[in-house]
Amino acid sequence: MKANGRCQHFSIGLSTNGIIAVVAWLAVLLVPSIWLRAATPEPVTFAQSAPATGVFDFIEVTAAVRAPSAHNPFTDAALTGDFEPAGSAPGAAIEGFCDSTNGSLYRIRFMPSKSGVYSFHVTLKDGQDRHTYSVM
Repeated sequence: MKANGRCQHFSIGLSTNGIIAVVAWLAVLLVPSIWLRAATPEPVTFAQSAPATGVFDFIEVTAAVRAPSAHNPFTDAALTGDFEPAGSAPGAAIEGFCDSTNGSLYRIRFMPSKSGVYSFHVTLKDGQDRHTYSVM
């Protein structure tokens, strides 16, 4: 800055107490936002109907979508799964279905024809978003 042809300098000085006060205010402002972010639920929650099932009984995996974004959930989103017997060749590729008009709930069901241990991977594709659930 120039005043009367001379340069004037200014500075802002903070005492130790001033710095502590600024840091305290920043903490007051930032900590609640961190807690809110940590408390935000997942966009998709997967659940399995049972930990195990018998031959010719089915296991169902549901995908609950917190904020559906598909314009038409019956055509713009897809729930797919791969169910494989442990230690053997690839198993079955299965398509799930939307079970709500707003796209907030999807289901996929698998009925094993042989006894044994199975692993599976379920994927919900909703536009550019992909959400997965796996059991090994």
